[in-house]
Amino acid sequence: GKMPITFCAYRILAAAALGVALAIGGLGVPAFATVLWYSHVYLVLQWNLMSRTNNVSTTHYEHIWWENDSLVVFVPKQKNDPNGARAYPKHVFANPLDPVICPILSLALWLIGCQAYRPEQEQSSLFCGTFCDDKFGDWLSNTLSKFSEGVRDMLGVHISDIGTHSVRKGVASYESGMIGEANNIRTWKKRFPVVF
Repeated sequence: GKMPITFCAYRILAAAALGVALAIGGLGVPAFATVLWYSHVYLVLQWNLMSRTNNVSTTHYEHIWWENDSLVVFVPKQKNDPNGARAYPKHVFANPLDPVICPILSLALWLIGCQAYRPEQEQSSLFCGTFCDDKFGDWLSNTLSKFSEGVRDMLGVHISDIGTHSVRKGVASYESGMIGEANNIRTWKKRFPVVF
């Protein structure tokens, strides 16, 4: 099994996917912007949706819409719910304080920069082509292998223990460490069911 990544590791990977010049050295930057944007939007959506990699790779445009101040993404099938009987929409919010990990900005870059060259038969898929999760996995392993020792130390996990599932495990660990947040939301839902 793979280990969960930390929030710091997530941000480092997001910065590497965007090709952002950080103060730390040794970040390998792929040559093509398409690879950068693809990897970035894939990573950021996987983190914000708390989804498995194959659920992100099968996202379609009809699963995404805007509601009030959030992007809503509907994940129709999951490993423990293949028929989608318990599926529900997930709300994704912008992060104006840290553009490197802002899911709305990342999706906008992807839609503006890379969607003009889509084959007609793949117009409804957010990610065109086959084996999208494998492509992301290849980018992840290539990027991790190019990090310097200093960056690898900042990840908090040995690079051989990081895989595509590490993102989902990492965000689950990160969220479960927020003391009282889940209980506060449950309490508010009971008091004000119309708001939620």
